[in-house]
Amino acid sequence: MHESLSGEPAPVLVVANSLCATHEIWRDLISSWRARYQVVCLGYAGHGPDDADSLPARDSVQALGEALIRRLDADGIEQFDYVGLSLGGSLGLHLASRYPERVRRLVAANCRYEAGETGKRQWDQRIRHVEANGIAPIVEGTLSRWLTEPFRQHHPAVVARLGTMIRGTSVEGFTSAATAVRDLNLGDELPDIRCPVLLLTGDQDQAAPAQHMQEIAHRIPGAQLHVFEHCAHISCIEQAAGFAEQTARHFRN
Repeated sequence: MHESLSGEPAPVLVVANSLCATHEIWRDLISSWRARYQVVCLGYAGHGPDDADSLPARDSVQALGEALIRRLDADGIEQFDYVGLSLGGSLGLHLASRYPERVRRLVAANCRYEAGETGKRQWDQRIRHVEANGIAPIVEGTLSRWLTEPFRQHHPAVVARLGTMIRGTSVEGFTSAATAVRDLNLGDELPDIRCPVLLLTGDQDQAAPAQHMQEIAHRIPGAQLHVFEHCAHISCIEQAAGFAEQTARHFRN
């Protein structure tokens, strides 16, 4: 999905969402990115009512990366900057390692390089639950992990909008993307990343804790980590201004 052109020629920024999300999570940021970039919003099959331009269903980050590169090749896009959150951030880490000639600069937010044994068991349970009961029963739990309680209390309209977005995820779309998260294994790839990398997370993110993001930073040469205060998993919404500032500074350097 090509958001806009700021002029010819315009550098390309690829933006990738979390599981259960659409490009709506970037609503507060895309307008500022449009001033400099042709923004390409990346979605996953089964996420949202209009997923015609989404990547096809794939159950691994490696397969998603191959599908994305084929899509960009078809559009004549060779190099790009990249911003990804959660699954989108993990995908960005893989792309920067596997396709170093393509990724100029990377922002990977609230993401993991592996799920760990506990995480794998949790994802297995969540996948089975959604397959048996549909997406609706996990909406409230997802929102509680995505946003801190004070933010949810003070921004009910945002919470309602995100709840509707989560409910728009199909069972097939969820299970495919969740399997990719469950099976993450990027530890051996991280030291190969050579582009400038900014890592972002929240101090209350239980899905991608600051300690895990610090491990990623230690494994990537020269990577920088910023931890937002009073922030859970969807930092591009809960700390939108700080997210925009950190990203803009990284892309200027």
